[in-house]
Parts: sequence; structure tokens; C-alpha cells
Amino acid sequence: MSKMVLNSVRGVLKVLQQFAFTQEAWGPREIARTTGLSKSTALRILQTMADENFIVNSDKHDKYIIGPELWHLGLGLRNRSSLSNIVVPILHKYVQGINETFHFFKHNEGKVVFDQVVECSHELRYLVTPGVPYEIEKGAAGKVILAFLPDRETQKILARVKKNSTVRVDELLKATEEAKKRGYSFTMDERGSGVVGFAAPILGPDREFLGGIGIAIPIIRYRSKDHDRYADVVRACAGEISSLAHPSTSLEKDGQKA
Repeated sequence: MSKMVLNSVRGVLKVLQQFAFTQEAWGPREIARTTGLSKSTALRILQTMADENFIVNSDKHDKYIIGPELWHLGLGLRNRSSLSNIVVPILHKYVQGINETFHFFKHNEGKVVFDQVVECSHELRYLVTPGVPYEIEKGAAGKVILAFLPDRETQKILARVKKNSTVRVDELLKATEEAKKRGYSFTMDERGSGVVGFAAPILGPDREFLGGIGIAIPIIRYRSKDHDRYADVVRACAGEISSLAHPSTSLEKDGQKA
């Protein structure tokens, strides 16, 4: 594929990002200034998109807004995509960085469900079964869920745990408050003997809990001097995925760098 074609594709993608994540109406001068494209390139892309009904002229002079084809495309992508699929390549990247097992987990009816697991290359590693519900009162993942769910949901879960578990609710509540303050949870020998866990939340635009990222490390490989490094890594991974729910923020940062 020629360099000219690749540049054209990049230009179209930049324009699509502006319509999707920043403001409603765009003219060629604004697009050129924001994306770094030349005015003639921006105008050509806008006109082509308008010809295909992806954008349409707005009531404002020399402005375009999202058209029916782009709207339809967005709905189709939303219906076919899920956070579970998006996280896997990101997890692989972080596993390669520290060679420990990473999990993507969700909350489901008061339980922890490990939805995606990317394992490290060590022979000794902690195993979970994807799709199987685990108790929420044990492990770093459960602490993060309780810390970042709406308070009403957390209190309902804690009331159930108090009735049906030997776990001390006051200690569990203290641990969830610490996780909320630090932005991650740390546990040792809770979900499994000889296992250290770190977990951090994936949050949406309104800070709603979407899921979380966990690291499971056999205690034989854990060193307290590396604690902050593991905490930073799990927060970075969860933060990178959270940023996908805040694309306009990412675009603003890119624009500042440019």
C-alpha cells in the first residue's frame, strides 16, 4: 500500500475521531487546525464523507454534522464489540512487561467473575476458571469491586456477607476504603494459599465501575521491595483501559502534545 493511501486513511481516521469524541459540528478550517491536516485535505475528506452520507451539512454555514451512515456504523460497532474483547491485547502487553498473570474481572450478582485471563510463562502460577463466580469477600478483585460499586450495592453485598461468611465485615469495609483511597487493592493468602493479589478498577466517564484488572503472583516470587512497582503496573493497565471510555480526554492530550 502506497504512503499516499496510508496518509489518506490516517486523515480520515483523525476526522472521524473529532466527530465522535469532541464536538458536534465541524468545518474544514477547524478540522485542519485540530488534526494538523492541510485545509485542502480536510475539505476533500469532508466532501467525500458527505457524498457517502456519513456526514451532512448542518444549519450553520460551512459546517458538517454526523449523518445517518456514520450513526448506523457506530450502532453496529457498539453491538458487536465488548470490553472483554478490547482488554486482551492490552493484558498481553502488560504480561510481557512483568511476566505475571493478569485477569480482567467483572461483578455479577455479588460475585467476582474472571472474564479474561492472560497467563505468564512461569510454570508456577495461580489459576482461575473464567466465567465461574467466586466469593467477593476474598481477594484483591473483590475489594476493588466493593470499593467502587455504588454505595447502595456495596451495602447490600456486605449485609449478605455478614450473614453467610466468617469474614469480619468491619475489616472488609476497612480494606475497601483503603482500596478506594489508593486506587488499588492488595491481598495476601486470601483467595488462595501462597498467592499475592493486586487489583485496580476500570471506570467509565461518570466513574461507574466497568470491571477491573488483577495480578496474581505466587508468594514465592513476591518481594516487598517490588510492591510499588506491581501497584503502579496494575493501575496503569486499568487506567489505559479506562481511558478508552474517555476518548475525548485522550484526544485533548494528543492535541496538547502536537
